[in-house]
Amino acid sequence: MYLYFENWTQFLYQLDIKGISHGDKLLKVKASKEHPSARYGRNNIAVYEIDEKPFRLDELFDYGERGSWQGTDLEITLQSLRLNTEQQTTARALFRFANLPHFQMCQAGMELRNPNGSWLINHPLEDIDGLRQLMQNPETKSITPFHLDIFVQQSIDKVLEYIGFAQNPEGIVSLREYMQYEGRLRASKKKERD
Repeated sequence: MYLYFENWTQFLYQLDIKGISHGDKLLKVKASKEHPSARYGRNNIAVYEIDEKPFRLDELFDYGERGSWQGTDLEITLQSLRLNTEQQTTARALFRFANLPHFQMCQAGMELRNPNGSWLINHPLEDIDGLRQLMQNPETKSITPFHLDIFVQQSIDKVLEYIGFAQNPEGIVSLREYMQYEGRLRASKKKERD
């Protein structure tokens, strides 16, 4: 599965409103079965290819004082949520990326607290936006497409270094590109219905 990055920095104020500390950027990590160059019409988009197969018994994800989770436990949790195949593969790919030793974004997320002192996320799968919403309210009908939000400065720096942002700032999809794509997609669906 291909993972790619979008720049949503102009929405950092939403973290300020919630009292959540953050770095100087807000990046979203999205997943796609097809290379995002087809979606955005350019081939210089930074991607990370990652496994989306079911979690295995030999996968162990450690979060220090918060405990550790085995891959099979995570797989059971995913199955209990009755996700469709695309949601399952997307969740696995994003989770594995967030837990890569080089990035450790989920480990950083598991250490964050709300202003009242409670944990920001209670289960490592809640690091995935959309999945968090579903885990907290299983009856919800409208699910945000699964993605990761990266706003901890250390994680931002590691991702920017990985994609070679200094040499290729266009490696990240701009919010404008995303909105244009979504507009074309909505128009196409509307045309199909009419």
